[in-house]
Amino acid sequence: MIDKNNCSHAKDLLLEEIQEGMTPAGFEIFLEKHADCRQELITFYDVIKDLDELEKVEPSDRMDAKFYAMLASEPKKNLTIKRSNNWLRNLMVAASIFVVGAMVGFYVMQQDNATPFMAEDTTEDKHMILASNSSIHRLEDIAEMGKAPELNDKIIDALNQALINDPNINVRLSAIEAMLHYADNPKVRANLIKAIPYQESPIIQLTLAEVMISLEERNSADEWRTLLKSDKIEADVKTQLEETLAPVLKL
Repeated sequence: MIDKNNCSHAKDLLLEEIQEGMTPAGFEIFLEKHADCRQELITFYDVIKDLDELEKVEPSDRMDAKFYAMLASEPKKNLTIKRSNNWLRNLMVAASIFVVGAMVGFYVMQQDNATPFMAEDTTEDKHMILASNSSIHRLEDIAEMGKAPELNDKIIDALNQALINDPNINVRLSAIEAMLHYADNPKVRANLIKAIPYQESPIIQLTLAEVMISLEERNSADEWRTLLKSDKIEADVKTQLEETLAPVLKL
């Protein structure tokens, strides 16, 4: 019988190796060292490599240098919600690092000729701002919503629409992160649950699974069952989700 704890540790080690630039040959060697967890590691590796296919945000002539400097210099806010200790936590962290890294990278390349973005929009206009054609601007707006001094229905709706409809995976990940800052709000939690069946990206599916486990949100069971029965989910991801979501699905 495979020791799940050992496999979890192997996944942690694999994630570290990938972040340090693991080659395909190196991955094969890693599999030989952890032969008992081979299939789980292959599935995990494939999902992590999907991060490389995330849409890259387009550089803008109006990028906010101050905003990106803040991203580069300030640590991420710690979530106050309880997190589970499985491998999906590491995946979510990796995804967040990828998003921030891409944005900071564009800041480094463009800071010399960037025109400051005048963020004078009020919260009443946030639902309109997210219609911007620029992924950079949509990410900026979502970041501002995550720091809003007071949550209102327009912010809740804008974040929900971004999570359900935005074509950019980075934007959807950022919407989830912003929504987690307001996870104690019933409307926000309900929107996170309702968004589940709409997601086709394995990264988003797995991230939302981590969120539901962290929030111990058993009310999401029906939405997960709908997604798991659909053709929007890959077979290997489905298997991993069923295992991860067992506490929610009561399997």
